Amino acid sequence: MDDRDFIIEIRGKDEFLDEVRADLGRIAHGTKDEEPVERVFFESIDAANRLLTPKRVELLRLLHDAGAMNTHELAKQLSRDYKNVRQDVLALSEIGLIIKEGRRLTAPWRKVTMEFNLAAA
Repeated sequence: MDDRDFIIEIRGKDEFLDEVRADLGRIAHGTKDEEPVERVFFESIDAANRLLTPKRVELLRLLHDAGAMNTHELAKQLSRDYKNVRQDVLALSEIGLIIKEGRRLTAPWRKVTMEFNLAAA
């Protein structure tokens, strides 16, 4: 369960499109790249931080440490309003940080990292 990493990458649109073009070229040539990596891209650190609020990070940590549970159980464990927890679960599952299996939710990541380049591409 906890053997995979999730990467949040901060990249400009041009950098992202360059990588997509390179990936499509490898696919067209039948070249196998490294194993797939679970990741999501944001254009800025601010955009990533708007999604990864302290309450959402707390939710992810609890879900990871406590194991699979549904949204009601999660809200109760966090002592938070169900509707707010549901909104957070939807936002985090939309980008893949929370995995839904029926009504059960998991955060199966060994670690979540944020990466960005200091040098211009």
